[in-house]
Amino acid sequence: MEEFVHDALDQAGAVWETGPDGVTSVLWESEASLRRITLEPEIAREDSGVDLVASGSPVFDSLARFGLGRGRVARAHVAPPPRSPPALGRAYQFTAEKVMRTEWRDRVEATWLFAFAATHAGEYRRESLHFCAVDAATLRVVRRLHDALSRLTPHDAGPEPEGDRPFAEVYAVARAEVLGSALTVFRAAQRQANDEAQRETSRLDAYYDAMLDEARDDLARAGADGSRHDAIAARIVAIEADRARSLSQVREQGRLAFDLEAAGALAIIYPRGVSTVTLHDKKGPRAQTTVVWDPILEQFEALVCPACGRPTYALELRGTTPSCGCA
Repeated sequence: MEEFVHDALDQAGAVWETGPDGVTSVLWESEASLRRITLEPEIAREDSGVDLVASGSPVFDSLARFGLGRGRVARAHVAPPPRSPPALGRAYQFTAEKVMRTEWRDRVEATWLFAFAATHAGEYRRESLHFCAVDAATLRVVRRLHDALSRLTPHDAGPEPEGDRPFAEVYAVARAEVLGSALTVFRAAQRQANDEAQRETSRLDAYYDAMLDEARDDLARAGADGSRHDAIAARIVAIEADRARSLSQVREQGRLAFDLEAAGALAIIYPRGVSTVTLHDKKGPRAQTTVVWDPILEQFEALVCPACGRPTYALELRGTTPSCGCA
Protein backbone atom coordinates (compact mmCIF):
# COMPACT_ATOMS: atom_id res chain seq x y z
CA MET A 1 0.00 0.00 0.00
CA GLU A 2 2.74 2.49 1.00
CA GLU A 3 4.65 1.86 -2.26
CA PHE A 4 1.52 2.41 -4.36
CA VAL A 5 0.48 5.61 -2.51
CA HIS A 6 3.92 7.22 -2.74
CA ASP A 7 4.24 6.30 -6.40
CA ALA A 8 0.76 7.68 -7.13
CA LEU A 9 1.55 10.94 -5.31
CA ASP A 10 4.68 11.36 -7.42
CA GLN A 11 2.74 10.68 -10.62
CA ALA A 12 0.07 13.18 -9.55
CA GLY A 13 2.71 15.89 -9.23
CA ALA A 14 2.09 16.29 -5.51
CA VAL A 15 4.71 17.60 -3.11
CA TRP A 16 4.76 15.35 -0.05
CA GLU A 17 6.80 14.50 3.02
CA THR A 18 6.29 11.85 5.70
CA GLY A 19 7.18 12.86 9.22
CA PRO A 20 8.41 10.68 12.09
CA ASP A 21 4.84 10.58 13.46
CA GLY A 22 3.66 8.60 10.39
CA VAL A 23 1.69 11.52 8.92
CA THR A 24 2.34 12.53 5.31
CA SER A 25 1.82 16.18 4.43
CA VAL A 26 0.67 16.55 0.82
CA LEU A 27 0.36 19.63 -1.36
CA TRP A 28 -1.69 18.77 -4.44
CA GLU A 29 -1.09 20.53 -7.72
CA SER A 30 -4.82 21.42 -7.93
CA GLU A 31 -5.21 22.56 -4.31
CA ALA A 32 -3.79 25.53 -2.49
CA SER A 33 -4.11 24.01 1.00
CA LEU A 34 -2.01 21.29 2.63
CA ARG A 35 -3.60 17.91 3.32
CA ARG A 36 -2.42 15.43 5.91
CA ILE A 37 -2.79 11.69 5.28
CA THR A 38 -1.69 8.47 6.98
CA LEU A 39 -1.70 4.73 6.44
CA GLU A 40 -2.18 4.08 10.17
CA PRO A 41 -5.82 3.78 11.36
CA GLU A 42 -4.85 4.66 14.95
CA ILE A 43 -3.37 8.00 13.88
CA ALA A 44 -6.47 8.88 11.85
CA ARG A 45 -8.75 8.00 14.77
CA GLU A 46 -6.80 10.19 17.19
CA ASP A 47 -6.48 13.20 14.86
CA SER A 48 -9.58 14.28 12.94
CA GLY A 49 -7.42 16.46 10.70
CA VAL A 50 -5.62 13.44 9.22
CA ASP A 51 -7.24 11.44 6.39
CA LEU A 52 -6.79 7.67 6.41
CA VAL A 53 -5.52 6.08 3.20
CA ALA A 54 -6.97 2.59 3.00
CA SER A 55 -8.69 0.49 0.36
CA GLY A 56 -12.05 2.12 -0.34
CA SER A 57 -11.14 5.43 1.33
CA PRO A 58 -11.72 8.68 -0.63
CA VAL A 59 -8.00 9.49 -0.79
CA PHE A 60 -7.06 6.05 -2.07
CA ASP A 61 -9.88 6.05 -4.63
CA SER A 62 -8.80 9.45 -5.95
CA LEU A 63 -5.23 8.21 -6.37
CA ALA A 64 -6.44 5.09 -8.19
CA ARG A 65 -8.68 7.17 -10.47
CA PHE A 66 -5.75 9.45 -11.24
CA GLY A 67 -3.65 6.44 -12.23
CA LEU A 68 -6.43 5.20 -14.50
CA GLY A 69 -6.73 8.61 -16.13
CA ARG A 70 -3.00 8.94 -16.76
CA GLY A 71 -2.60 5.52 -18.35
CA ARG A 72 -0.17 4.18 -15.75
CA VAL A 73 -3.06 1.95 -14.71
CA ALA A 74 -5.25 0.74 -17.59
CA ARG A 75 -8.30 -1.44 -18.09
CA ALA A 76 -9.17 -3.67 -21.01
CA HIS A 77 -12.24 -5.79 -21.67
CA VAL A 78 -11.53 -8.89 -23.73
CA ALA A 79 -13.81 -11.44 -25.33
CA PRO A 80 -12.57 -15.00 -24.78
CA PRO A 81 -12.82 -17.49 -27.63
CA PRO A 82 -16.27 -19.17 -27.82
CA ARG A 83 -15.82 -22.59 -26.32
CA SER A 84 -17.95 -24.58 -23.88
CA PRO A 85 -16.21 -25.80 -20.71
CA PRO A 86 -15.16 -29.46 -20.89
CA ALA A 87 -16.56 -32.13 -18.59
CA LEU A 88 -15.87 -31.55 -14.91
CA GLY A 89 -14.32 -34.99 -14.62
CA ARG A 90 -11.33 -33.83 -16.64
CA ALA A 91 -10.26 -31.62 -13.72
CA TYR A 92 -12.25 -32.42 -10.58
CA GLN A 93 -12.82 -35.55 -8.53
CA PHE A 94 -16.03 -35.49 -6.48
CA THR A 95 -16.74 -38.41 -4.15
CA ALA A 96 -20.45 -38.57 -3.29
CA GLU A 97 -23.56 -40.66 -3.94
CA LYS A 98 -24.63 -38.21 -6.64
CA VAL A 99 -23.17 -35.02 -8.16
CA MET A 100 -25.49 -32.46 -9.74
CA ARG A 101 -24.45 -29.37 -11.65
CA THR A 102 -26.35 -26.24 -12.71
CA GLU A 103 -26.10 -24.75 -16.19
CA TRP A 104 -23.06 -22.64 -16.90
CA ARG A 105 -23.47 -18.88 -16.43
CA ASP A 106 -21.10 -16.00 -17.01
CA ARG A 107 -19.49 -14.07 -14.16
CA VAL A 108 -17.31 -11.10 -15.12
CA GLU A 109 -14.07 -10.83 -13.15
CA ALA A 110 -10.82 -8.93 -13.48
CA THR A 111 -7.29 -10.22 -13.46
CA TRP A 112 -4.65 -7.57 -12.81
CA LEU A 113 -1.35 -7.81 -14.64
CA PHE A 114 1.35 -5.78 -12.86
CA ALA A 115 4.76 -4.75 -14.14
CA PHE A 116 7.44 -3.95 -11.56
CA ALA A 117 10.85 -2.40 -12.22
CA ALA A 118 13.63 -3.80 -10.03
CA THR A 119 16.80 -1.73 -9.80
CA HIS A 120 20.27 -2.76 -8.64
CA ALA A 121 22.34 0.37 -8.22
CA GLY A 122 26.06 0.24 -7.59
CA GLU A 123 28.91 1.26 -9.86
CA TYR A 124 26.47 0.55 -12.68
CA ARG A 125 22.68 0.76 -12.64
CA ARG A 126 20.85 -2.37 -13.74
CA GLU A 127 17.10 -2.59 -14.25
CA SER A 128 14.85 -5.57 -14.90
CA LEU A 129 11.12 -5.91 -15.43
CA HIS A 130 9.05 -8.45 -13.52
CA PHE A 131 5.43 -9.34 -14.27
CA CYS A 132 2.78 -10.81 -12.02
CA ALA A 133 -0.93 -11.47 -12.60
CA VAL A 134 -3.42 -11.72 -9.74
CA ASP A 135 -7.07 -12.76 -9.85
CA ALA A 136 -8.95 -9.86 -8.27
CA ALA A 137 -11.75 -12.08 -6.95
CA THR A 138 -9.66 -14.77 -5.24
CA LEU A 139 -6.27 -13.00 -4.78
CA ARG A 140 -4.57 -15.98 -6.40
CA VAL A 141 -1.45 -15.51 -8.47
CA VAL A 142 -2.28 -16.43 -12.07
CA ARG A 143 0.35 -18.23 -14.15
CA ARG A 144 0.61 -18.14 -17.96
CA LEU A 145 -1.73 -15.14 -18.42
CA HIS A 146 1.06 -13.07 -19.94
CA ASP A 147 1.49 -15.67 -22.70
CA ALA A 148 -2.26 -15.82 -23.40
CA LEU A 149 -2.60 -12.09 -24.01
CA SER A 150 -1.19 -12.33 -27.52
CA ARG A 151 -4.30 -14.29 -28.58
CA LEU A 152 -6.78 -11.68 -27.35
CA THR A 153 -8.26 -8.50 -28.82
CA PRO A 154 -9.12 -5.84 -26.22
CA HIS A 155 -12.10 -3.50 -26.48
CA ASP A 156 -13.09 -0.48 -24.41
CA ALA A 157 -16.59 -1.32 -23.17
CA GLY A 158 -18.13 -4.23 -21.34
CA PRO A 159 -19.74 -5.34 -18.07
CA GLU A 160 -17.96 -4.36 -14.89
CA PRO A 161 -16.35 -7.03 -12.69
CA GLU A 162 -18.34 -8.70 -9.93
CA GLY A 163 -17.02 -9.34 -6.43
CA ASP A 164 -13.47 -8.06 -6.93
CA ARG A 165 -11.33 -7.45 -3.86
CA PRO A 166 -9.99 -3.92 -3.22
CA PHE A 167 -7.18 -2.84 -5.53
CA ALA A 168 -4.78 -2.34 -2.61
CA GLU A 169 -5.12 -6.01 -1.62
CA VAL A 170 -4.54 -7.20 -5.18
CA TYR A 171 -1.50 -4.94 -5.51
CA ALA A 172 -0.05 -6.21 -2.22
CA VAL A 173 -0.26 -9.85 -3.39
CA ALA A 174 1.46 -9.02 -6.69
CA ARG A 175 4.24 -7.02 -5.03
CA ALA A 176 4.93 -9.74 -2.46
CA GLU A 177 5.11 -12.35 -5.24
CA VAL A 178 7.48 -10.28 -7.37
CA LEU A 179 9.60 -9.18 -4.40
CA GLY A 180 10.68 -12.75 -3.72
CA SER A 181 11.92 -13.42 -7.26
CA ALA A 182 13.43 -9.93 -7.63
CA LEU A 183 15.37 -10.32 -4.38
CA THR A 184 16.71 -13.67 -5.57
CA VAL A 185 18.13 -11.95 -8.66
CA PHE A 186 19.45 -9.10 -6.51
CA ARG A 187 21.22 -11.42 -4.07
CA ALA A 188 22.91 -13.21 -6.97
CA ALA A 189 24.05 -9.83 -8.32
CA GLN A 190 25.27 -8.84 -4.83
CA ARG A 191 27.29 -12.07 -4.53
CA GLN A 192 28.85 -11.39 -7.93
CA ALA A 193 29.66 -7.82 -6.91
CA ASN A 194 31.20 -9.08 -3.66
CA ASP A 195 33.38 -11.57 -5.57
CA GLU A 196 34.51 -8.86 -7.99
CA ALA A 197 35.26 -6.50 -5.10
CA GLN A 198 37.27 -9.23 -3.33
CA ARG A 199 39.34 -9.89 -6.46
CA GLU A 200 39.97 -6.17 -6.94
CA THR A 201 40.88 -5.79 -3.25
CA SER A 202 43.43 -8.61 -3.54
CA ARG A 203 44.93 -7.01 -6.66
CA LEU A 204 45.17 -3.59 -5.00
CA ASP A 205 46.68 -5.08 -1.84
CA ALA A 206 49.40 -6.75 -3.88
CA TYR A 207 50.01 -3.56 -5.87
CA TYR A 208 50.32 -1.29 -2.82
CA ASP A 209 52.31 -3.88 -0.83
CA ALA A 210 54.90 -3.91 -3.62
CA MET A 211 55.03 -0.11 -3.65
CA LEU A 212 55.41 0.05 0.15
CA ASP A 213 58.12 -2.66 0.17
CA GLU A 214 60.08 -0.66 -2.38
CA ALA A 215 59.62 2.58 -0.42
CA ARG A 216 60.69 0.97 2.86
CA ASP A 217 63.81 -0.46 1.20
CA ASP A 218 64.60 3.04 -0.06
CA LEU A 219 64.05 4.38 3.45
CA ALA A 220 66.48 1.86 4.91
CA ARG A 221 69.10 2.81 2.33
CA ALA A 222 68.61 6.52 2.98
CA GLY A 223 70.56 6.20 6.21
CA ALA A 224 71.42 9.53 7.82
CA ASP A 225 70.40 11.61 4.80
CA GLY A 226 67.65 13.61 6.52
CA SER A 227 66.12 15.29 3.49
CA ARG A 228 65.94 12.03 1.55
CA HIS A 229 64.60 10.22 4.59
CA ASP A 230 61.76 12.76 4.99
CA ALA A 231 60.85 12.61 1.29
CA ILE A 232 60.59 8.80 1.36
CA ALA A 233 58.57 8.88 4.59
CA ALA A 234 56.15 11.33 2.97
CA ARG A 235 55.92 9.01 -0.01
CA ILE A 236 55.00 6.10 2.27
CA VAL A 237 52.25 8.21 3.89
CA ALA A 238 50.91 9.15 0.45
CA ILE A 239 50.90 5.48 -0.66
CA GLU A 240 49.00 4.43 2.46
CA ALA A 241 46.45 7.23 1.96
CA ASP A 242 45.99 6.33 -1.71
CA ARG A 243 45.60 2.67 -0.73
CA ALA A 244 42.90 3.47 1.83
CA ARG A 245 41.06 5.65 -0.70
CA SER A 246 41.20 3.02 -3.45
CA LEU A 247 40.03 0.21 -1.16
CA SER A 248 37.19 2.39 0.12
CA GLN A 249 36.05 3.01 -3.47
CA VAL A 250 36.13 -0.71 -4.21
CA ARG A 251 34.05 -1.49 -1.12
CA GLU A 252 31.54 1.20 -2.05
CA GLN A 253 31.25 -0.10 -5.61
CA GLY A 254 30.62 -3.59 -4.23
CA ARG A 255 27.56 -2.44 -2.28
CA LEU A 256 24.38 -2.66 -4.34
CA ALA A 257 21.17 -0.81 -3.49
CA PHE A 258 17.88 -2.54 -4.23
CA ASP A 259 14.63 -0.84 -5.22
CA LEU A 260 11.33 -2.20 -6.52
CA GLU A 261 8.61 0.04 -7.85
CA ALA A 262 5.42 -0.40 -9.85
CA ALA A 263 5.89 0.38 -13.52
CA GLY A 264 2.26 -0.13 -14.56
CA ALA A 265 -0.85 -2.24 -14.16
CA LEU A 266 -3.47 -3.59 -16.53
CA ALA A 267 -6.89 -4.89 -15.48
CA ILE A 268 -7.97 -7.61 -17.91
CA ILE A 269 -11.73 -8.00 -17.60
CA TYR A 270 -13.58 -10.97 -19.07
CA PRO A 271 -16.35 -13.46 -18.19
CA ARG A 272 -15.61 -16.78 -16.54
CA GLY A 273 -17.90 -19.78 -16.73
CA VAL A 274 -19.48 -20.52 -13.34
CA SER A 275 -21.56 -23.48 -12.21
CA THR A 276 -22.87 -24.67 -8.83
CA VAL A 277 -22.14 -28.29 -7.97
CA THR A 278 -24.30 -30.06 -5.39
CA LEU A 279 -23.04 -33.16 -3.59
CA HIS A 280 -25.66 -35.69 -2.45
CA ASP A 281 -25.57 -38.58 -0.04
CA LYS A 282 -28.28 -41.24 0.35
CA LYS A 283 -30.54 -38.77 2.14
CA GLY A 284 -30.29 -36.05 -0.48
CA PRO A 285 -28.29 -32.86 -1.11
CA ARG A 286 -25.71 -32.11 1.55
CA ALA A 287 -23.20 -29.53 0.29
CA GLN A 288 -22.57 -27.14 -2.57
CA THR A 289 -19.48 -25.69 -4.16
CA THR A 290 -18.85 -23.39 -7.11
CA VAL A 291 -16.65 -24.40 -10.02
CA VAL A 292 -15.09 -21.80 -12.31
CA TRP A 293 -13.86 -22.25 -15.88
CA ASP A 294 -11.31 -19.73 -17.18
CA PRO A 295 -11.79 -19.55 -20.97
CA ILE A 296 -8.58 -17.61 -21.58
CA LEU A 297 -6.27 -19.89 -19.62
CA GLU A 298 -8.47 -22.81 -20.72
CA GLN A 299 -8.48 -24.41 -17.28
CA PHE A 300 -10.71 -24.94 -14.26
CA GLU A 301 -9.84 -23.00 -11.13
CA ALA A 302 -8.95 -24.92 -8.00
CA LEU A 303 -11.61 -25.25 -5.31
CA VAL A 304 -11.04 -24.23 -1.72
CA CYS A 305 -11.36 -27.04 0.80
CA PRO A 306 -14.04 -26.02 3.36
CA ALA A 307 -12.18 -27.91 6.08
CA CYS A 308 -8.56 -26.73 5.73
CA GLY A 309 -8.78 -23.83 3.27
CA ARG A 310 -6.19 -25.25 0.88
CA PRO A 311 -6.71 -25.32 -2.90
CA THR A 312 -7.82 -28.69 -4.24
CA TYR A 313 -9.34 -30.42 -7.25
CA ALA A 314 -10.83 -33.24 -5.19
CA LEU A 315 -13.68 -33.15 -2.68
CA GLU A 316 -15.28 -36.04 -0.84
CA LEU A 317 -18.48 -35.84 1.13
CA ARG A 318 -18.15 -37.05 4.71
CA GLY A 319 -21.28 -36.42 6.69
CA THR A 320 -22.56 -33.00 5.75
CA THR A 321 -19.19 -31.32 5.08
CA PRO A 322 -17.00 -31.94 2.02
CA SER A 323 -13.22 -31.95 2.36
CA CYS A 324 -10.13 -32.70 0.32
CA GLY A 325 -9.37 -35.68 2.52
CA CYS A 326 -7.61 -33.61 5.17
CA ALA A 327 -10.22 -34.35 7.85
